[in-house]
Amino acid sequence: RRMVGRGGKSKSFLQPWVSIRGTPDTRNHLATNLTFNLLIVGVIIVDSILVGFEVDHVQGAKVSSTFWILDFLFAAIFFSEMMLRFHQSGWDYFRDPWNIFDYICVSVGTTALIQPLEGGSPNSAKDATNLRMVKTLKGMRVLRLLRIVRHIGGLKVFEGLWLIINSLLNGLRTLVWISLLMVITIYVLSVMLAASVGTSDELYLAWPDAAKYVGSVQQSMLTILQVCTLDSWTEEIGRPILEGAPMGLLVLYIAMVVVTFGILNVILAVMIEHIRDTMERNKRRTEAKLKATQQEIMQSMLDDFRLCRLNEEGALSYSEFVKLTKTPTFAYKLRLCGIHHLEAHELFKLMDFDGNGAVTPDEFLAAMHKIKGDASGQDLVHVLCFAEKQSQRAREYVQIVRKLSDRADELQRRLNAMGTGLTRNLVERHDSMRRNEARLDSAAVRMKTLEKMDQHQSTYFPQATSSDDDCTVRPRPPPPPPIPRVLSSASLGNGSSVSSLDADDA
Repeated sequence: RRMVGRGGKSKSFLQPWVSIRGTPDTRNHLATNLTFNLLIVGVIIVDSILVGFEVDHVQGAKVSSTFWILDFLFAAIFFSEMMLRFHQSGWDYFRDPWNIFDYICVSVGTTALIQPLEGGSPNSAKDATNLRMVKTLKGMRVLRLLRIVRHIGGLKVFEGLWLIINSLLNGLRTLVWISLLMVITIYVLSVMLAASVGTSDELYLAWPDAAKYVGSVQQSMLTILQVCTLDSWTEEIGRPILEGAPMGLLVLYIAMVVVTFGILNVILAVMIEHIRDTMERNKRRTEAKLKATQQEIMQSMLDDFRLCRLNEEGALSYSEFVKLTKTPTFAYKLRLCGIHHLEAHELFKLMDFDGNGAVTPDEFLAAMHKIKGDASGQDLVHVLCFAEKQSQRAREYVQIVRKLSDRADELQRRLNAMGTGLTRNLVERHDSMRRNEARLDSAAVRMKTLEKMDQHQSTYFPQATSSDDDCTVRPRPPPPPPIPRVLSSASLGNGSSVSSLDADDA
């Protein structure tokens, strides 16, 4: 409903109440407290157990006063909770479907309390009807158990359960349309079955229970549903129809293919699709929350950045930046952003766009967005251009390295040839040195022999030398003193002479 305000502009019916209520801070409200919500979940579970116990043990028109008091207590608790949430949200309370469901449950629970403690007039048909309605309303109170789904949405333990329930609720409209299609298909097939098989006298003679299964359209619909669910249909339905009216098996086959393998699988596919969509939405919602949290962290880091000592240009030097990164709070915020404080050098180089050795708040914020934000198309183009340039430089370096490698191979071959020649020369030199040493040894032996011969000749065979121009005979030099020699008697006995011994010695 809408109403017309001043100036002919349409206004929402809830707008005056919203303007009166204002926009209070509801984050610290009791209705958002975790302990309060867990307590309500416990009360809902206990109330559901009580409803089941009461339905089983309360018979007839009499209602125990104990159950009535407990019902009144739970109704008061749920009514207080509803008023508390209404105080939190105002008229916006009815914009949430879960709140509307809670309002209906509380209304049903309150209505179920309006009953006599003792059975008033059980003979009255009106009282009996009212009593049945009251019991039905009490049974509907168990639907409040579905409210637990509202409170387990943010709990990690029940993430799988919440995913299935949320997907089922999101695909409820699709399931309604698929159910309508299945009902129409079953109705059409049941009409075909009743028209083709239900009028066969042979079938009634061969199958005594034919009237129970195919006697009317309603019974045929139940038969088609039993065949579609594959519930004992071969022995109870298939074989009797095969014996009495074989054409009826064609209808059953069509029902099985269309409904069992067609529509029911479509329901399964729709559920899987909604589960995937729910997972994607949860993922996007989580990413949005993480992004908002990162924005708050970056804004807090920017405030810490501005509190530091800046230079005349309003920028932060490298030393002050390092001091800032070593503070516990700023280092913790960097860790939340996935950056370690030891990476201050690279971080400062990344933030210093103009290369002046200082970082301004704008440069700091832009760098943080580049580190944690999504890459834009321009950034991708820059990265691609840089990668292409580096790839071209790498190819040039590869060509240069290949040329240097070829030259190194040529030098290696030359060095190998030189090494072979030097090895040959060294071997020849070594052989020459050995021959020289052998010659020197032979010459030393010859010199020693000559010296010994000269000494022996000068001792035992002195000669007078005369010159061709000088006719005088030079006197013979005195003989050297004899060398004492011991001769054995054996040698003398054998007739050996001194001259022969000297010759042997020579």
